Amino acid sequence: MELHQQNLDSATRWPPRTARSLTRLALSLTILVLMGMHADGFEDLFLAAIGLCAWDDGTTGADSHLATHHGLTAAGYWPERQFPTPDAMRLTHLRSRIAGTDRSCLDRVVEAIYEPHFKDSATGCYDGRIGDFTVEEIHRAQQHVTRTGQPAALVVATLVNLSGINHAAHNRVEVANRHYRDLVAIVCRTLIDAGADLVPIRLTATTVAALVVGLDTTGVHRAVTIIDAATRTYTATTNLGGAPLALLDHPDHPGDPQHRGVRLDLRCLEIATDADARRIIDAAVNPAEDEGRYVASGQGHTARTDGTDTPATSAAYRAAPNRVCTQVGTRSQESRPPSARPDHRPISQPLGLSDSGATRYPSPDEARYASVREKLAAQPISSVDELIATYYEPWPIDEVTGFHNGQIDRFKNRIVSEAQQFVAAIPDWAFYVCGDIANLSGLNQHVGGRVAADIHYRALADIFATELTLHGARVIAVRIGGDEIAAVVTGIDEDQIRHSMHQITHRSADYARTHGLDHLEHPKHPGDPRFRGVGLHLGHAEIVPGIDVTDIFDAADLELDQSKSAE
Repeated sequence: MELHQQNLDSATRWPPRTARSLTRLALSLTILVLMGMHADGFEDLFLAAIGLCAWDDGTTGADSHLATHHGLTAAGYWPERQFPTPDAMRLTHLRSRIAGTDRSCLDRVVEAIYEPHFKDSATGCYDGRIGDFTVEEIHRAQQHVTRTGQPAALVVATLVNLSGINHAAHNRVEVANRHYRDLVAIVCRTLIDAGADLVPIRLTATTVAALVVGLDTTGVHRAVTIIDAATRTYTATTNLGGAPLALLDHPDHPGDPQHRGVRLDLRCLEIATDADARRIIDAAVNPAEDEGRYVASGQGHTARTDGTDTPATSAAYRAAPNRVCTQVGTRSQESRPPSARPDHRPISQPLGLSDSGATRYPSPDEARYASVREKLAAQPISSVDELIATYYEPWPIDEVTGFHNGQIDRFKNRIVSEAQQFVAAIPDWAFYVCGDIANLSGLNQHVGGRVAADIHYRALADIFATELTLHGARVIAVRIGGDEIAAVVTGIDEDQIRHSMHQITHRSADYARTHGLDHLEHPKHPGDPRFRGVGLHLGHAEIVPGIDVTDIFDAADLELDQSKSAE
């Protein structure tokens, strides 16, 4: 649909590309409705889209919005009218907070520069895959145990058949993550209700650990028994794709009852004060094959990390479904696993004391806040540049691809939301492009593991990022999952983005042929030529202001799924 601006009142005209964008958006949303999207969601999106009719090439409204939220104008926030890098945005926000703070007040300076630890977007847990967070947290727990005599343990929960959830959810990440969050929330809430201070940590794609302090062996054992029963109920009574989670086939083993169903495998590791932290982590992520498993009678043992075993709590609790938190299925604040204490605000009582004065274990964010305050109190800094140089923390980078780590702190949502503001203020084209590495599991098997597979993963990621930068585009590349990459692309139009995606598809296919990867069998679909070979599946959607970012992701995911079906 082309609208002729000369026939419209200038106060209400739609720029031609906005009209085209709304047409494409309407078509995408219609498809989503036909696929089962809730009507209320469609209505909200349609009304938001209609609201764009007042969007003009001017920046007055956007400038006002930015001034309210950042104290900046569009020109100041987006120098040279280019979309900035995530680190540049993070730095700008920090500088703005410090500049607007009374630097003679210690607490206000601390509040301006303090940043909580990074959290995993899927579960809400602290992200233990970044740096040495988990090692440092275990060291802190060991020091706490030595100082107070309180017991500490690591309750480890491994989600079995996550691929089954993803398959049943048609690889819609938010749908799968909702169930992951619910199961993790059950673990955390049960332990907190038992009286523990805890720190929930995402260790791997399928493993979460709760560092539990202040709960004795009997208390941990009782809590894990409750978790076991609760998660069994949850997976037995929660349906996905027309079947309970407890009955979902494993995509790698269809029809095999031994691999059927979603459950949590639970184990408990004692945190001894003299144990090596990395050995504790290794035991959590790579359990010994001969470890006992929890049974309803309570038989089992607690694994020590010094090579011995002690009777008591079970070492490998095998969990399943649960119903102890039916309401946890909602996406409310309560459904997210708590970090034991408030994360983003200063503590209201002395560190390490509860409101009643009892000894407790401070959360990592409380400990970080206290550390920043103590450091500033000992050596005050008033210069904005010095404060930034000392306390600024850039976004983490994924080691395999060199892209930004998009699995933390809703990074993907943040960057797309910023892009929405950018195109409303400048305006400019902006797109969200997502890609799946096809047959990554077959690649892992073929080359003998992830270390060798990462070489090819990196090469495909380089093709993805390089081709998107053609035509002068500005690209923010992100790794958003095990086999998922994405990018926010600005500065090129629809035809140019489609040309770039076409080139990515062809170059990745050429790469696979050159390296003998184009005929690899897919472990989940042996003998099926449709799933054979390594490559990249792609999808994209225009980033349009005024709508929920998840609808942009859904539109791109839909195109990606269609690209798989077209092969």
